[in-house]
Amino acid sequence: MSRESYALGAAFEQYVTEVLEYRRWTIDDRNVNIDGIEVDIVAHHPGIVDPWFIECKGGVSRGTGLARTDTVKKAVGAAWALRDSPVRRQGRYWLVGSLMPSERSAAHTLLRSAVDAALIDGVGTVSALVTFADALTGEMPDGFARRPCDG
Repeated sequence: MSRESYALGAAFEQYVTEVLEYRRWTIDDRNVNIDGIEVDIVAHHPGIVDPWFIECKGGVSRGTGLARTDTVKKAVGAAWALRDSPVRRQGRYWLVGSLMPSERSAAHTLLRSAVDAALIDGVGTVSALVTFADALTGEMPDGFARRPCDG
């Protein structure tokens, strides 16, 4: 990974953290090793007891986020490795991306399959993560439909 890519990824992770804090989430830890897999953010939504394990994929000025199949393969591989982790099973595992894959792309299909197999609880942009969590607490209006991948 180039220094520029690392810096863009770190900036995106910081951006996600700031959005969550602004929305009154508690950031418990960052860059946590869970059973040999690094998870970017461990946080708590103000209305949900269980922890959220959040993996960030993207950049702030130019980023491919989850649109690249290689990035998605790596993220799904990490989710697969965590599937039996007692720590991960205590909460929700989310992938948040700066850019989402296009419908019917290989990356989109992989993400949908990972959600269907319950490797990942959800995938989306930062706003989709916040919206999904708020919906679980009943803070969203009726009729909210869960979309594991928003494009």
